[in-house]
Amino acid sequence: MQNADLPWDKVVSLHRCFHEAAIAHAFGGALALAFYTEPRETSDIDVNVFVPLGRRQEVDQALASLGADAGHPVHLFFSCDALHEEMPKKIKRVSIGDETVRRLRT
Repeated sequence: MQNADLPWDKVVSLHRCFHEAAIAHAFGGALALAFYTEPRETSDIDVNVFVPLGRRQEVDQALASLGADAGHPVHLFFSCDALHEEMPKKIKRVSIGDETVRRLRT
């Protein structure tokens, strides 16, 4: 269930910028939870990027194309341990409007 109060338009924009930059990713946190149950309020967007920290510059360049948005900070989680290496196996594709994005399954 998608709550209109959550920043879905920014999620779609982030998905597009990472997709165009060929950076594997999935959304987590309260945004992923919103597809299971009544969403909790959130002011940030959690994004798991399935690349090592050594590729941070590529991620930063992709994000720079969006400009700044103080209203919804983006928290990035890079692949840095076994837990993050397993996360790409737990992705579910979901629709937001006309766009299909990836979110983590619980």
